[in-house]
Formats: sequence, C-alpha cells, structure tokens
Amino acid sequence: MRNEAKFTFKTQAGVPIPNVVVYMRDTNNGQRRLYNLCQQSIDNRPDKVYIQSSDITGVAQFMGTSNSILLCAVAHLVSNSDFTNNAGENIKDLHSKTNTEGVDDYTFYAWSYNYGLFPMDVILHSDTTPYAQSSTPIDDFYVTLTQAAATTKLASNFSVATTGSGTITVIASSSFDDLYDCMKAYKCIATKENMEFLGIKNQIVNASGSAADSGSVNIAGIEYFTAGSKFTAVKSTGTLTANGALKNGVSVIGNVTQATPTSLSGVTVTGNLAYNTNMPITVTFTNTTVTGTVSNSGTGAITINRINSTIGVAGSNITSRAPVTVNVTCLDASSNSAVSGVVVRIAASGSGPYADGTVVLSGTTDSAGKLITTSFNYIGDQAVTGMARKGTAAPYYKSQPVSGTVTSSGLALTIYLLKDQ
Repeated sequence: MRNEAKFTFKTQAGVPIPNVVVYMRDTNNGQRRLYNLCQQSIDNRPDKVYIQSSDITGVAQFMGTSNSILLCAVAHLVSNSDFTNNAGENIKDLHSKTNTEGVDDYTFYAWSYNYGLFPMDVILHSDTTPYAQSSTPIDDFYVTLTQAAATTKLASNFSVATTGSGTITVIASSSFDDLYDCMKAYKCIATKENMEFLGIKNQIVNASGSAADSGSVNIAGIEYFTAGSKFTAVKSTGTLTANGALKNGVSVIGNVTQATPTSLSGVTVTGNLAYNTNMPITVTFTNTTVTGTVSNSGTGAITINRINSTIGVAGSNITSRAPVTVNVTCLDASSNSAVSGVVVRIAASGSGPYADGTVVLSGTTDSAGKLITTSFNYIGDQAVTGMARKGTAAPYYKSQPVSGTVTSSGLALTIYLLKDQ
C-alpha cells in the first residue's frame, strides 16, 4: 500500500522557494522480509529513503510507483493463506513511526540553503487522496553567499570526510563565513550521504554567538582561515589541525595541533596548542593569547618569545619568555642630580631560571643617568646583583653594590652614589 505526498514551500511573502530538499527515512518495526513470490524476489528489509527537491514553483512531490511512499507491505501465496488479518503470513510490515495500522505517521525534513531546517510530521492515510501541505520555512540570517556561490566554493575550497565524527579539510583561503555557508550547501545536496552526515536533523556547522561551531567534527587546514563579517571565530571539540601559521586576527576555540611551530601575530587560541617536532625552534608570539597549555611532544626545545602575549601553561619542551625592561638610574647622593658615565653591570645571582653570572644589564649611563634595556627575556622571577661605579673620569664616585629581582613587570633601580674625593 502506498500514498503520494506533495509539499509546497513559500516565503512569508508567498514567493515559491525552489531547491528545498525534502528527506524521509521510514521506520523498521521488526517485520521486514524478503519475499520470494512467483520466481520474483522483493526485498523489503532495508529502510527506504525518499528524497525530492522543490521545483521553481516551490513544489516537491513524492509521486508514482518509484517515488510514492510505501505505507505497508504484505505478500503471500493465496494457497498458503487463511486470510487472517495481520497474522501468520499476513502480518503487515508497517513503515510508519508508531507501527499502528491506520496511523501512517511520518516525519519529513526540509533542508533549504537560505532557511532553517523544517521538520514536518504528517499522516499519510492509505487512500486514493494524495497528501498535500504548504509550509513557510524560517530564514537563516547567517548565510552570506548565494547557494550557487557556496556550492562552487565548497568544491574548490573544502573537502568533507564522513567517517567517524567527520573531518572538514580546508584547501584554500576561506573565511569563517565561508565555512558556515559551504557546509550548509553540503547539507542541501540531494543525496542520502550528504543529508545523513551527522544525522538528518543536524547542521554540520552552527552559529554559536560569533563562532562558527562544528561540534565534534575535526577541521584540518585551519591556517587557511580568516575572520568573517558574521563569524569571527571557529569552534570545535574535535581536532583542529594547522599545517602553517594561523592568520592575523583569527580566533580559535578548541585544541590546536600544529606539527612545526611558527610565529603568530594577533591570534587567539582558547584551548591548547600542541607541537610535534624534534627540531629546536624559536618563534615569536605578538599580540597573541593561548589560554591553555603549549607543549611539544617531539624532542625539540621550543622557545617562544612573547610580545604583548600570554600563554596559560608552558608545557613539555617549551620555554616561554617575554621581554621586560630593566632600568637603572644613577643619582648623586648629595645633589640628587643625574650622574652620567657610570659603569653598571648586573647579572643573575641566586634564585631564578637563569644561571649565576648571566648578564642582565651592562653598560654606561647616559646624560640622564640612565641605563636601560627593553629586551631582557623574562622566564620567571630572577634575583640579580651587580655594581655601579665611576672611577675613570671626574667627578669620581665610589662603587655601589646593586641588587634586586626582575619580575614580569621588569626591574627599575635608583642608585645613589657617593663622591670619591
């Protein structure tokens, strides 16, 4: 027993919507059979999947012998049947959701690129009157490209693997807006494989605030991404893989894997950043934030110089350091005036990450009595000691010992010198 169905899709203004892909998979209620009758084999065991697209009038039809909806199957040889209803060989193989005779309920799903998913619960009675319904889907305000442009860019910029949790591979420069649009276009291609990827109810990439959220789907090639006008971040609980440096202005929410470290500028990673290299490499992070752990599973020692950047935790084989300012000012103890030409030498001594004797600051004060370096690489609090002296040109000053601790804010010392007369 079959029935036909006809769906009409229109905008709120009454304009027909073409290219709406309507999908339905029937329900296996445990009575599926392989029929062998009169030397003819009829296999009703697999689920039946129905897919039709709306035409320029907005109509999607399930009509005729091959496309109408199978409601119930029963087959037997007359000589072997006692004609008892729904018993023995006459057990009916109902394909509806509730498996109740006379209640032929099904859910159809309408996917349209410019609109949200539209599920339709319908009753297809086994009579001669086709089912008809008119629907108005809800606009999807996140799409940016036309469907044709998104479908073209899907073919040129992305590939999709549906095994496991799925993997989206980016192969050309694309914005986060493109990611959303192209995965919407992928879902709206009228094939069983495309529509059933992640389940018929689930969009591949969703809007999560300003992030294009791929759920648990892996994304490879995130170095090709740029921020979009609607989406400024990409998000995934799967694996996010970069094969090169992330572009300036990119924000990633999730754990990033990048085999070879690269310098980063203007990047935010809300998660971990994992390298895998046996080479010692030094990179610079500028205006970059990694909230989690940066680590290297290889044997190479990775040094990260941070400029206005932060790292949550420096993990295995990672040295994270930021340039800080060490500033010494030498003044006359009596007049409080600046003393130029003072030789200053300060080195690591005692607690801290640097070996004793590592020079922190060395040189001669200028006309303002100052000696400054802005490039001391801060790894951790470092105790320092040293000496300030002027004994080669008048006026002469006695040597003055220096001590302090370089912190994440640097170190500023004022040294008062006594004249040596």
